Amino acid sequence: MFLCLAGGKLIIGAGEVESLISCDPLQLVIDDEIMRIARRWIRRMEVSEETLALDVIERVGPRGQFLDADHTVEHLRAGELIQTEFFERIGRETWLAGGSKTLVSTARVKEQAILQSHQVPPLPKEVTKELGRILKRADEGTANA
Repeated sequence: MFLCLAGGKLIIGAGEVESLISCDPLQLVIDDEIMRIARRWIRRMEVSEETLALDVIERVGPRGQFLDADHTVEHLRAGELIQTEFFERIGRETWLAGGSKTLVSTARVKEQAILQSHQVPPLPKEVTKELGRILKRADEGTANA
């Protein structure tokens, strides 16, 4: 997140653990969520008559609330509110009553679903042929050594 906020354009290391020695699919799922949040943080804020909503502010008035205003709902649905899959924004009592699921346990469900359902698309035929040629040259080189 700090890299994004500092203006960095290349983020590496997603899913990497043990001082970048190995990759953990669970960590990759969690890092994906963190990067999605970071991308939302650095998105430029639109400032316009629509987003300032001065008419809504005037209509609601002092001490009013905006939660049931159509404008608020529309903008929340348009991505102004960051929806997270794994980071809870509920009170502790609600969290405990809901089974007190941890970040890891929630992310593991998604990790397992991805691992069970993902199908790797086949390589294009020209890539497969080129890999075959490379392997053949490598085998010939090893046989002559």
